Amino acid sequence: MKVRLVVVLLAITANIGKLQLAPVGLGIENANSVVIFIDNCNHNIERNNIFDTALPIKYISLSNCPSKRFFYDRNMLWNKLFYIRKRPTIVILRQGQLVYKSNNIEILKDADDIVRIHKPSYQIGIRAGYKIKFDGLHKFTGLIVFWKNKCLWCKKEALEINNLCRLLNTVIISDSNTMPALLPACKNLAPWHLYNDWSIPGAPTHIMVQEGVIEWIDVGYRENILDLVRHNK
Repeated sequence: MKVRLVVVLLAITANIGKLQLAPVGLGIENANSVVIFIDNCNHNIERNNIFDTALPIKYISLSNCPSKRFFYDRNMLWNKLFYIRKRPTIVILRQGQLVYKSNNIEILKDADDIVRIHKPSYQIGIRAGYKIKFDGLHKFTGLIVFWKNKCLWCKKEALEINNLCRLLNTVIISDSNTMPALLPACKNLAPWHLYNDWSIPGAPTHIMVQEGVIEWIDVGYRENILDLVRHNK
């Protein structure tokens, strides 16, 4: 049993950062596309003449570039969501979900084949930009957290989720349909059927919502979810 548990935990850990979706902002929430993360406006990627792809290409920059071709990630949300630690980083999305990520710009030559062949690690029924229809949340602004009571990764996040409940309007959706004992600071609960209605692939999953519209979705354990939420501001 212990061996099986270790294998499962290692598998989940290996997928951290690979289960991401495009947030709102660039119009690629449901699109096949290439996102290139760069440090500043003086990148030289295009000079390599390797852009043999029909996919739309979006640049995410840490600098405020004069050209409108570059999206200024002022609050680092895109970089945080996709766990970008080195640039340039190439992210290939299929219907808004990450299917390939690399620091090798040469993969741009194969981007069309990659998006055709590679499938997302999981299927999810919602995207950023989705308008929530459930009555209790259709005008909601804040964070939604999906939680399972036997989920070790949920328990690892408990301290930060409690802090978020004190700082932000936060709704917990738990598989017990009751508030988890580990979350005494959290007061708002929504029904578990939304887990299946939205085809949520696992817990924990974090969803930021603005007036009933999903802004971003973060699937899986995050070591510092408080930091991600702060970057949403």
